[in-house]
Amino acid sequence: MKVKSELRNSMTQVGGGVNFVSTAKGLDESLKYPLTSIGHVDKKDRVITLNPLETRTVSATIKMPSDGFRGLVYGDWHFLEETTSKSKDSHVSSNYAYSMGIALRGAHYKVYPELKYDSVKPMLFQKHAAMSINLRDTQPMMLQNVQMKAVITKQGVFSQKRIFSVNNSKIAPNSIVTLPVQWQFDELKPGKYKVQVQVKGENDWNKLPMTWKFIKNIKVDKKAADNINDKIMRKPINKWFYISIATGGLMLISLVELLKLLLTGSK
Repeated sequence: MKVKSELRNSMTQVGGGVNFVSTAKGLDESLKYPLTSIGHVDKKDRVITLNPLETRTVSATIKMPSDGFRGLVYGDWHFLEETTSKSKDSHVSSNYAYSMGIALRGAHYKVYPELKYDSVKPMLFQKHAAMSINLRDTQPMMLQNVQMKAVITKQGVFSQKRIFSVNNSKIAPNSIVTLPVQWQFDELKPGKYKVQVQVKGENDWNKLPMTWKFIKNIKVDKKAADNINDKIMRKPINKWFYISIATGGLMLISLVELLKLLLTGSK
């Protein structure tokens, strides 16, 4: 079997929770030292060929920054089985993977997460209209046991409220946090909205409870709303509902005609 081996950087996935990526592209600008910038798997160990029951020692090199660093550099060492063939009779394939977390502590380790508001934008999420509330953890420290709740209220006479919430989540150090507030099968309406966000969690190194609250007023223009609404999944039509209505209508008409015949025959 063949196994691919690589180092990856931590990031916060949409909706919360830590995931890992092999590139630094798209990570938050506050991340000074991605794991992949100071470490690498030795070239000979990036693709490992193993015979049955064979064991192998593999190596990775990490070069600590000469000027030191604060807080936490977090990532993982990822191993993935490389598959070369697929069955003609199956469209499903699987391969084994293993991940080992890597946490490097800086000389000044005891820093605190700091969440900052970044933006709110219309987005397409799981083929539904949504708003992405974007926050940033600008410090090199993870947040554990995270609870996040976001409420977006459409202002005006016919106000509407949309809610996103998640518990027992995590926020990676120096990462972008996106809260997707979904509209389900409804279209996103242009207009003014009030955005309320609360994030609670524990600092990773001393379990200190921390809380952030953000309140913002935003405006969604018609062009931005239409751009999202053109791409959303429409609510499925229940054809059996219409068939049952049509069938019921035909039965009612038949019953009326039958009554007419009976009344005519009795005269």
